[in-house]
Amino acid sequence: MTTDSKHIDYLISRYLAGEASDGERLQLERWMDESDINKKYFGDIRFIHDKADASHKLKRVNVDKAWNSVHQKMHSPSVKKTGSIFIMPQWLRVAAVFILLFGVAFWLYTAYFSTSGKAVVIASQNSSINHKLSDNSQVILSKNSKIVYGAHFGKRHREVTLSGEANFNVRHIEETPFIVKAEGTLVKDIGTSFIIKANSASAIVEVFVESGEVAFYSESDPGVKLTKGERGIFVKASKTFRKFKPMENVILKDVKVLIFQNAELSYVLEQLNATYQTDIRLNNENLAHCKITVSFDNEDIGAIIGVITETLGWKSIKTSHGYLLEGVNCNSL
Repeated sequence: MTTDSKHIDYLISRYLAGEASDGERLQLERWMDESDINKKYFGDIRFIHDKADASHKLKRVNVDKAWNSVHQKMHSPSVKKTGSIFIMPQWLRVAAVFILLFGVAFWLYTAYFSTSGKAVVIASQNSSINHKLSDNSQVILSKNSKIVYGAHFGKRHREVTLSGEANFNVRHIEETPFIVKAEGTLVKDIGTSFIIKANSASAIVEVFVESGEVAFYSESDPGVKLTKGERGIFVKASKTFRKFKPMENVILKDVKVLIFQNAELSYVLEQLNATYQTDIRLNNENLAHCKITVSFDNEDIGAIIGVITETLGWKSIKTSHGYLLEGVNCNSL
């Protein structure tokens, strides 16, 4: 059983025992809402639990009487009769029930969630690729990216694991949610197309919604709901989620992640100077109102200057305190 399945069984056992916290109940309810398969799995475990619980309510005298009857029929000469009757301890009977319960739970997990055959791996290398899933959802993988999904995708569940960047255009099926696992987060489709950036070397996981709505969360955090134009960020170091409105710039100085949306260059340089403790200036202050859309993820300041000058067609000069950007206009050639 995987770590996730063990955690789910742990939550179910605490819930059925009446010991689950509010947070654990919320996690379990969210997990059940993901698919009818999950709900049935929980229902079967509860059925077994209820039957076991009902058996515990039998009067002890009846159980002891049954054991007494068995032992009276045992006449093995190797057994020394002492006049006392063996009664199975209560803890042993409870242990036997729980062994049966979790044995059946493991069988149910295998029956519902295991897949025969190898996992399907779709990977890109030096260029993006377009892949159509069996449910007619479209995935455009950016270069050096990969998705993995089970051989039974679309039949019992619709779940893929992403490494890298991809654009998903999902066919919405109410009873079978589409879920993307990416770097410790989950993105659940609610009828939409969206972009996920989940590189292992990145300080964040980023989701941008092009249309519709998604839930962006983790096993331990309900996360955020995102609609068209909104951007969600998961900061790996702090394990926190943040939501940004359409065209809002993303400034995360602590992890050096900056995403600028059609931002004026004066603002871009101000944020870069504050984040990298440097001094980037313009040779012509009239260029301060030039606008640029660009993103940086914990990159070297020299590489950042290279991206800006390449984008605008400018040149840069390294100074004793930072950099001087030289350009003629906002679109120099």
